Amino acid sequence: MTVKGGIDRTQFQRSEFVNGQTESNDDRNYNQYGGQFRIGYEILPGIRPFVEAGAYHRVHDLSFDRFNFERDSNGWTARAGTSVNLVRTLTGEISVGYLTQTFEDPRLQKVGGLAVDGALVWTATALTTARLFASTTINESPLSGVSGTFTRQISLQVEHAFRRWLIGIYVGDIRVDNRYIASVAMTYILSRELQLRAEFREEWQRSNIPGSNYAASIWLMGLRLQR
Repeated sequence: MTVKGGIDRTQFQRSEFVNGQTESNDDRNYNQYGGQFRIGYEILPGIRPFVEAGAYHRVHDLSFDRFNFERDSNGWTARAGTSVNLVRTLTGEISVGYLTQTFEDPRLQKVGGLAVDGALVWTATALTTARLFASTTINESPLSGVSGTFTRQISLQVEHAFRRWLIGIYVGDIRVDNRYIASVAMTYILSRELQLRAEFREEWQRSNIPGSNYAASIWLMGLRLQR
């Protein structure tokens, strides 16, 4: 049985425009107070299912934003999943649940949906490792009349000579963006301290807003120095 609590602070600097003017972003700054409660039970060695519930409260520095919306909100999440630790070959945890956020201003629609969270690591061989990451978050929006951004990201990464990602993002209360990324990367170890890395990535976005779709091809080259 686990109980967690926390306080997070989000703060934005002033916006600087090309004409030299600046604008305050104090209406976007907020504190988040939250807590989580989890109950788990190890039914088999290395397999521990759990259920978890959490709640949070966001309080902004200013009662109303620049568009006269009250952005303070309350959120909660409930999920069930399992943690895994199988002879160090498969470790981590994965869960599925629901995440929602309700705003003080009745003009802002509630944001919520299916939540998938976790991180699993599978060590196939000494040279090959697969990692599955999943996260679901609700972020603030600076746009007038837009409640927030509901983002669900699922990433599969295989390390041996390449990496691949697949990401889906759902934004706002009327706009839906799906973003897909496929990537291949290679790392060449020049020495114990120096590595050369090359990556090719394709990105596609499909949106329900006309004119928002795009496709991009990206090449990356880099050196990594580690001591």
